[in-house]
Amino acid sequence: MITIDANQYNAVLAGATVLEESVKYGPSVWRTDDNRIIKAFHRRRRGIARHFSYARRFARHCRRLAARGVRAPTVDVVYRCPEIGSELVIYRLIPGTTVRTLTPGSNEANRVLDALAGFLASLHGAGIHFRGIHLGNVLHDAQAGFALIDVSYMRFLPWPLTLGERASNFRNILGYERDAALIEAFGLGDFMQRYIDAASLSPRRARRLARLVRDACPESAESDERVPMTTPDNSYVDTRERFNDEAVARDYVTKKNRLDTSKNRREMACITAALDGVAAGSRVLDLPCGTGRLARMLLGRGYRVVAADYSLPMIEAARAYHRETGLDADARARLDFVQQDVMNTTFEDDAFDVVICNRLLHHYPGSDTRRAVLAELARICRGRLIVSYYDRFALSALKFHLRNRLRNITPTDRIPIAAETFRRDYEHCGLRLVRTLPVRRGISPQTYLVLASD
Repeated sequence: MITIDANQYNAVLAGATVLEESVKYGPSVWRTDDNRIIKAFHRRRRGIARHFSYARRFARHCRRLAARGVRAPTVDVVYRCPEIGSELVIYRLIPGTTVRTLTPGSNEANRVLDALAGFLASLHGAGIHFRGIHLGNVLHDAQAGFALIDVSYMRFLPWPLTLGERASNFRNILGYERDAALIEAFGLGDFMQRYIDAASLSPRRARRLARLVRDACPESAESDERVPMTTPDNSYVDTRERFNDEAVARDYVTKKNRLDTSKNRREMACITAALDGVAAGSRVLDLPCGTGRLARMLLGRGYRVVAADYSLPMIEAARAYHRETGLDADARARLDFVQQDVMNTTFEDDAFDVVICNRLLHHYPGSDTRRAVLAELARICRGRLIVSYYDRFALSALKFHLRNRLRNITPTDRIPIAAETFRRDYEHCGLRLVRTLPVRRGISPQTYLVLASD
């Protein structure tokens, strides 16, 4: 790095054509008459970053990429100007055009994106984590292939990237509207499948990556059916059939209907709080109702209650439980038990003032299944939708992951998810958050949300 004064700094930029400007610092990238690029890095004024040279890091990354066989800028010189508080990197122009400039759906775009999936897989396999990647930072040339520019935000690892790191790159690319349009026109599913093939991922890792990409995709670029799944997501059918059993129903009555346990008391307190302000006489749906443990509380608040479940053994157990515990004539008149499929109910639109979906969604690890359920519940609800899910920001969730990691088990049920992931799920269905009610904040993953239609 060569130190220069303000006059020398201005002389370097004299006659160069401005290519990019930033709102805060003004011109940041120039092109000279001899086809060289000048890129400015402005020194941070606060924190530890003011002692760090981003220009030097840019030059170092270029050298490391070249050493690994990846086309990147060839840096000629790095200047530092303390008077202006800026650094300049001068490098040779790389032949090619950015992938972002291609026309979505064109033959050329499809050909380049087909090759780009393999290029991205090769970067990840080589341990190159380009954290700032987007299609404006990737050049393509028909003869020379792909090249990377603006490589400041990058890590070099001695091993292939983890699935989470790979998914973060897809999230970054799909976060840009223009880039998302290109990949959508090509087909996200096709793009992912070409990536998976090029990366030689096992079927299990491919399914895991598909879930991570689906959960990480921004709303503007997300579409579940385009993300490839090596095998169908059977969590919905598996859960439905697992609870459609007489022995399970009998066990539920013994364990879940015991309202004197601390766990049930906490959950009931959350649901009661979620119902604050709902007037007596309101029509309330409990789906799935299991063995009817919420019915007595709902009837006690004066609601007209429909307790629904797919499992006939559960419904019969619920009827028997309430016969044995006793309900007065008025309560019996306000309670109906019906069989319903949570994804395909027979209720009319806006049939209920309140819909409660308790302890179900944590059985569905995939966003597509959760969204199908939420969309159906939103259709039949004209007021509050009360749902529960498992939030991974809790000590019990950490214990869950550590236990499975130590036992080398890949869990398929009751998997805690990020609050941001679930937010994208319900917003995708046109729902907004009204209130959050954690059972034991930071300790238990069980969390209740009050949602409403936009």
